[in-house]
Amino acid sequence: MSKLNKELRKGADESETLRQLEVLQKNSAEEPVRYKFIFNDATTAAIKNQLCGKWRSVGIMSDEAGIIFDGYTLSELPFINKMWDGSVLSVDRKNEPEQMIENARMTLSLMVQPGLFDRYMERKGSVARDSGFLARCLISKPATTQGKRFINGAVIPGGSLTAFHERLMELARGSIEKSSEDERYCLHFSPEAQKYLLSTIMFWSRIYPPSGPLSPFRGHVSKKTENIARIAALFQYFSYGEGKISADIMTSAVVNKFVVHR
Repeated sequence: MSKLNKELRKGADESETLRQLEVLQKNSAEEPVRYKFIFNDATTAAIKNQLCGKWRSVGIMSDEAGIIFDGYTLSELPFINKMWDGSVLSVDRKNEPEQMIENARMTLSLMVQPGLFDRYMERKGSVARDSGFLARCLISKPATTQGKRFINGAVIPGGSLTAFHERLMELARGSIEKSSEDERYCLHFSPEAQKYLLSTIMFWSRIYPPSGPLSPFRGHVSKKTENIARIAALFQYFSYGEGKISADIMTSAVVNKFVVHR
């Protein structure tokens, strides 16, 4: 560039320099993809920056999520909601060109002690509820095992867990191999699964009327159908890969939603 500027100042012929610059730009190295699957503790700006890049599937995960509930990761819940919805988001920063987040995927898996979660709800529960964030979440509270953790010398077989981890790694490697492709897999319901889901929706419409005793939970109910569809898609793809979502898979998803995430 300094050579080009010098030629322009002197009024010299800059055509050869421009030609060399064009060749250099065509042969310039492509920025490598930054593969980052999981954020444990990050600002919203850092997550947005990652999703503006070429790798647009991330998870906010922690088995000590108190740092997330007390930190900055969940400071912008409407952004989290938009990523859950799969929306397109424009990101503007001072002195930087506009960037777009599109075709992105985000998941949350947060494990936290009940007391820490209760304090979060006391401080920010109304915002989390009114923004629709909680309605999008699948919340589970396992029963405590304190006082029941006895050691009896039994050997617990780990074959199923090993197979589970191997399948996770297989899917992770497959997603990296497909990262350069724009087309995504699209799963469809079988006619039987679609019929079962519609009957379930009609059932909820009867037990959750707008003016009924459960009306305070209408936000949760409004996302219930999509959550079940997503669970069914996860079951299908994890177990069988591509293909139609069967009625059996859909039944498993409904049972999971009502029994595990109550």
